[in-house]
Order: sequence, then C-alpha cells, then structure tokens
Amino acid sequence: FMGRQEIKAGLFTLAALGILSIFMVLISGWNPWKEQTVYKTRFRMVSGINPGSSVRMHGVPIGSVTGLRLMDDGSQVEVTFGLTGERVLNDGVIAELAQASLLGESFLLLTQYRQQGEALEPGSMIPSRQKMDMAETMNAMGRLAGRAEAIVRDVQVVINEKEMTALRDNIR
Repeated sequence: FMGRQEIKAGLFTLAALGILSIFMVLISGWNPWKEQTVYKTRFRMVSGINPGSSVRMHGVPIGSVTGLRLMDDGSQVEVTFGLTGERVLNDGVIAELAQASLLGESFLLLTQYRQQGEALEPGSMIPSRQKMDMAETMNAMGRLAGRAEAIVRDVQVVINEKEMTALRDNIR
C-alpha cells in the first residue's frame, strides 16, 4: 500500500506535466478549436514540409499544413492545409514550396496572381508550381558541367589540329 508521500509526489508530477503541456501548446500557437478553412494542393516532392509547417501568403503566416498523402500512383504528394479564421482563397492563387532558412525548413507559399478572382470553395484543389530543390539544382549543374567539359575538349582538339597544321606548314 502506498504512503502519503508517494501519493503527493505522484500528484505533484501529474500537475507539473499538465502545466508543462499547457505551456508548450500556448507557445506553439496550436489551437484545435480554432476555425480553419481547408484547401489542397499537389507537388512531385515536398522536402522539408510536414504537418504543422507554416502556410504564408506573400510572406505573411496565415495557416499551417494539416496533412500529407502520397497519391496512389506514387507520382505526387497531396498537401492539405488550413487557413486561420474565416480567410478564403480566390481563383488565381498558386501554391509553391519555399525555404525559410538554409537549414532546410520549408513552408507553403501562396501567391495571388489575379486579384479579382472568385472565392474558392473550401476543400478546393489549388494549382501548384514546383521549383527545383537544392538536390535537383546540383544534379542539373553536374550535367551542365559535364557538357561544358566535353565542349572544351572538342575546342581543344580543333585548336590543336589548327596549330599542328600551321606548324607543318612552317616546317615545309
């Protein structure tokens, strides 16, 4: 049978954990009762995006990513996101992935390209534009460097042939 000291220690520990949990929720800004308008978009790859990642419009935080789902054929990832308050998106908005820092932290960037578009229904699919990520950029640079190296070799061969021909002509 437990003594009074153990019960007090257990209650103190539970209270401390409860207060810590509330404090962490308040700091993170997470509010499960906050109204959100939900939309979806799709990308080939979503490096650095996770549930909870920020959603920004023209750089201003307006919501968060609520879910990621790999499509059945594996070709795309569907990103579900919620906008805070009663905010709605209009036709002409485009979703992009953007990096907040060099450490790889990413966010979903929404840009309104046509100001007078009609309001989109909650749950609508937002068109996306995929930029090259760092790995794709480095692969492209590697391929470009390989092609440039081959061109330089070809130019060297042509120059060497001309020099050899000129040298032969001078010797004669």
